[in-house]
Parts: sequence; structure tokens; C-alpha cells
Amino acid sequence: MRRMVLGRTGLEVSRLCIGTDYSSVYGGSPLGPKILLRGFELGVNFWDSSESYGSYPAIREALKRLRRSDVVITSKSYSPDRAGIEKHLNEALQEMETEYVDTPCGRRHGRV
Repeated sequence: MRRMVLGRTGLEVSRLCIGTDYSSVYGGSPLGPKILLRGFELGVNFWDSSESYGSYPAIREALKRLRRSDVVITSKSYSPDRAGIEKHLNEALQEMETEYVDTPCGRRHGRV
């Protein structure tokens, strides 16, 4: 899988990103972690998540089998204010059992 640098972050990511906005797959199904791990085996190291997706448990399970530094994770908050964004980010960190999210995003009125 070809990689590229993500904007000005300096993070090297796969050209494909696995989006986790499929609650029927990632929200409790055993398929969620399997999809993430298979994607990783194929070279996809970039995972997209959000407070509203219900995918943090699947990401947590997949991360148990990988080195955290080998995966780039983005997480979005739809809160309209900084306090809400910080709250959602802290919840994401707890649910995924990780110390950091590589690219946290705050969304406002449909814009990142």
C-alpha cells in the first residue's frame, strides 16, 4: 500500500483510510476488529472514528494486537464548544484504551 504524509502533521498514512461509521459492524460485532486488522495486514494504517460511530470498542480490540504507534487514528467530535470536544476526546481515549488520538477533530455545522 502506498503511503503519503498527512498534510502538515508529518504522519505517514496509507492512501486508503478505514472509516468506522458502520454501527452494525463496529458497534459490538466481532467483525469490527477483524476488518481493522485485515486492513492493517493489507497496509492500511489509517483509521477514522467519531464519538457518534460506536466503533471505539472495535478499535480497542484491534489495538490489543498491534503496536499503537503503527496506526494513525483520527476521532471527531460534533460538540459546538471546546469543553464538549475535550470531553468527547477524553471519552474516546478511555474507550479505546489509548493515550492519544493522532488527529483529533472538532466539527461544527457539518464542517471539520
